[in-house]
Amino acid sequence: MDAYRNDDLDDREPETRIRATCPDCGEVELTPPQVELRLGRLGRRGLYRFTCPSCTLLVTKAADRRIVRLLASAGVKATLPSAGPGTGADREQLPAEALEPHHGPPLTWDDLLDFHFELQAPGWWARFLAACR
Repeated sequence: MDAYRNDDLDDREPETRIRATCPDCGEVELTPPQVELRLGRLGRRGLYRFTCPSCTLLVTKAADRRIVRLLASAGVKATLPSAGPGTGADREQLPAEALEPHHGPPLTWDDLLDFHFELQAPGWWARFLAACR
């Protein structure tokens, strides 16, 4: 994640560009309106998402404090969770898993397909139990 200003030689305000990574296309450039930032209850961490301009994949990633500050300084508007019952707070709050630290490589489409086929094979539960021991 990187943000910089595109300094053209005209009198207009330079447009901020944000560099992000699409898992399929690699590095892409976005403008602040193309990025959505959703903050957690405390407003320090959250998620950001964008639609890849090359492949149209919706990409969602965790945003730690540094990323939140970087996106906000680049002009990305943040959405805070609603407060109180009946105001949509349940819908707006991030799942706890989204803010947990993750170790190891991210799950790929191939991993997901392998898992699907494993679940279709006979004896998968016995193999799972044996692997857990």
